Amino acid sequence: MGINKRNFLVEKILVALIIIIIIVAAIIFFVYLKDNRQNTNKIESNQEFVNTQNNSIGKKVNSSVENKNETKENDESIDIEKLKNEQKLICKTAMLKSQHEEFKNLYPDVLLAEVKNNTDEIVKEYNIIFLAYDENYLPVKIREYAGDKDEYFFVGRDDTANLVPGDSTGMDRGWEIDYPHNVKYVIACVRDAIFYNGEEWKNPYITHWLDKYEGNILPEEDREGLIAYN
Repeated sequence: MGINKRNFLVEKILVALIIIIIIVAAIIFFVYLKDNRQNTNKIESNQEFVNTQNNSIGKKVNSSVENKNETKENDESIDIEKLKNEQKLICKTAMLKSQHEEFKNLYPDVLLAEVKNNTDEIVKEYNIIFLAYDENYLPVKIREYAGDKDEYFFVGRDDTANLVPGDSTGMDRGWEIDYPHNVKYVIACVRDAIFYNGEEWKNPYITHWLDKYEGNILPEEDREGLIAYN
């Protein structure tokens, strides 16, 4: 009987130990799950914060680039307008005039341009560029009278301008072009000039002018006031 009681007591102790081990293991397991869930939430929270920061930085970078591009475009626009307004010689009027309705070979059509001297010096000579358009304001190639080459631009040279400060010239003489042609309207811009004081002026606006108009449809805002060929 004593042996049986001892064995029963040992069994009870073993069962109690097993139960304790199971409880401890369960506690450790649940603690592990809780920590792991917290770490996962923290990682997701950190990742969300990083993504938010990256999006914010990306928006700031894109906004900065857009602002710089817009500023650059505005600066270029302002500079071009400034160059246009500060030309030393400006073309006030340009046109193609018919000298005779029938005998074009003897009396070719003439390109005319009224040029004004905006300086305090006397202009000795200048070169001016003409661009031509048809009745639909599409670009037209023109050829110098008795010439052999069609171009979208025509360069006229006046080496006897003698243009005094504030005065205008050019409507009493011009440059002859070949016929037939399809020219209805023309525009012009002075390319360069030489003054009697020895100064040689190259128009810094001419490059922008050619970029905008040469070989391109004439913008609607530039069509008003043009003199049609007749």
